[in-house]
Amino acid sequence: MIFTGYDCNKITERLFIGAQVCSDEHFQQIKDWGVTHIIDAQQERDDTAFEPKNTQGLTILWNPTQDDGVHPKPVLWVQNAVEFAMSALAHPGNIILTHCAAGVNLGPSLGYAVLRAQGFSKEHAEFIIRSNRPQVCLAYKDDVDLALVQLGWTK
Repeated sequence: MIFTGYDCNKITERLFIGAQVCSDEHFQQIKDWGVTHIIDAQQERDDTAFEPKNTQGLTILWNPTQDDGVHPKPVLWVQNAVEFAMSALAHPGNIILTHCAAGVNLGPSLGYAVLRAQGFSKEHAEFIIRSNRPQVCLAYKDDVDLALVQLGWTK
């Protein structure tokens, strides 16, 4: 499902993946969709720096890393995102948004990490992300898989 306005796609009932949040209107749309938690993977802008009135009701993790094609990405980057997401998803009704600047590499790779930590196979996680957000590259999915094994989330 594609939404108008903010560049975002619904991946599952509890996971959205999108691009940079740039305005009051974007935050309002995100809240209207029921999102309760945001994982911001971009270095360009920290969502927690927005006016508190925009982010009220949202729990935000700023978890930046460079989208530079360097592999592997730090295990801590994946760990921070997965622990944050799984803690949020332990509560019924919470919905996660993972995003980066363009919504192509970093944000989708962390969305992939969340799905894998929930027990989705590599193939199924990638399939549902690509089916719902076709522009993704998932440049760091292999890094995510390596980190999840090291962290004991997957085999």
